[in-house]
Amino acid sequence: MRPLAPDLRPALEDLFADSFYVRKASRRQGIRTVLIAEAPEMARRAGAPALEAYPLDRNLSSSATSTGVVSTFERTGFETVARLAPARPLMRYDLRAPGR
Repeated sequence: MRPLAPDLRPALEDLFADSFYVRKASRRQGIRTVLIAEAPEMARRAGAPALEAYPLDRNLSSSATSTGVVSTFERTGFETVARLAPARPLMRYDLRAPGR
């Protein structure tokens, strides 16, 4: 990973998926995965060129209550484009990429 370059900084029109809080009693049922998987389509309808998220890397941090974890974002098509801190990647779903 390289440091966050100016061209990777979020544009004003980008949307952010910064919190997917699921109540403790409702966890481990796939709710957060569904929310994350649907987020790119909502961003597309809003006209955003990309959707960004800042989840925690569960391999490096055990606390990911509302941000989600890297593996869930990866399964839904997000890619790590930079690391803001060792446990905090910047992940992006590029809505302009071919096939999206």
